[in-house]
Amino acid sequence: MLIIKRYILAACLFATPLAGNMGNAYATPATAESLEHILQTEQVPQMLEETMGQLEALQNQELTTEADPAQRQKKQAMVREISAFLHEEFAWDKLQPMIIKAYQEKFSEEDAQAMLTYYATPGGKLYVEKFKPLAFKFALQLGSNIQPQLATALSMADGTQALAKKLPAAWKPVTAQEKTALRLLQITLKPQFEERMVRVQEGMANAMRPAWGKNFDKNNLRLGQALRQQLNFDAVIAPMYAKTLVAGLSEAEMRTLIDSESQPTRKHQTALIESAEENMQQVFQTWLQTDLQPKLIAKMMASMATTPEASQSNAQ
Repeated sequence: MLIIKRYILAACLFATPLAGNMGNAYATPATAESLEHILQTEQVPQMLEETMGQLEALQNQELTTEADPAQRQKKQAMVREISAFLHEEFAWDKLQPMIIKAYQEKFSEEDAQAMLTYYATPGGKLYVEKFKPLAFKFALQLGSNIQPQLATALSMADGTQALAKKLPAAWKPVTAQEKTALRLLQITLKPQFEERMVRVQEGMANAMRPAWGKNFDKNNLRLGQALRQQLNFDAVIAPMYAKTLVAGLSEAEMRTLIDSESQPTRKHQTALIESAEENMQQVFQTWLQTDLQPKLIAKMMASMATTPEASQSNAQ
């Protein structure tokens, strides 16, 4: 079901908020208390819960398109049951020990204290109190609205739809505030977005591998080109995100963030995020495959067995 894919995607996205020390075996691992302090400061538990709620709302909205009232009622009942199960599985008190353990393999206590020190600076306070909530809001909006672009990219990949001859033109900001917003985005979001799009392409291509068969390499190459056209950062993402920043931050606040995020120590922290993210992704993939998916399949089978149709079939 679509809701399952969305919950899993949200777990992977919001389990990776921090930066690590590349796994220095000689450093003292960060304490659970320090990492919990960081997670709470970055509002990760609240963001995860809000994401789960929005994904469930989107799933319920999609069910309203079911024309058959009986089928719609049956699907709604199943969604409620599966949603309740997934809320339990993705509860913060259950995810937190996994996240702490994974990050302790990458975080030294020195790293953790450096992050906490950063949060106390003017730039750090702006980052966690205003910039990150705005980024989170934008990410949710983007995730809810990019399905058409992803579908188009797949059509371009297999040749159903022609690729454009060149990338779309980069957005050119007009006002001083827009120009400052773009500079901030280039420092903070663009590298992360482009790295995540590489992972999106890998996931989409792997899902299509059986269908593409011997055309996999050619179609995967076209998929990369299509994604760079449909979700080009400079032409598509930047103007939308800049609008969010301009509405939520003053130009002075954006300049403070630019100065803060440009500092060598902050750049070092940002560069180390990839190591921590990779470790967290591996932990979650193992958890999803060995723990969540078997239980989820069993839950779905049990739910299907209790439907009226299944009961009648069993009775016969």
